[in-house]
Amino acid sequence: MKVSTVCQILTVADQHNATYLKDESVSFIVAHFSEVHPTETFKQLHRHLLDLVHSAISARLGFPTVAASYRPTSSSK
Repeated sequence: MKVSTVCQILTVADQHNATYLKDESVSFIVAHFSEVHPTETFKQLHRHLLDLVHSAISARLGFPTVAASYRPTSSSK
């Protein structure tokens, strides 16, 4: 994969439910985040893909994801 194409690959992999390719793309983005982040294709990723990348970065850094740490209170039911 390349910095210049990884976000396009991630988008196509998501559209075609290519789980392995999607996972590999996210891993590449996380590993090369400082290079991928400023690209136009990264800025154009759909929100759910940005959330996926964010969760992968959080997991790599050892932080819980929002979904994992969310506990509904009685007022949010």
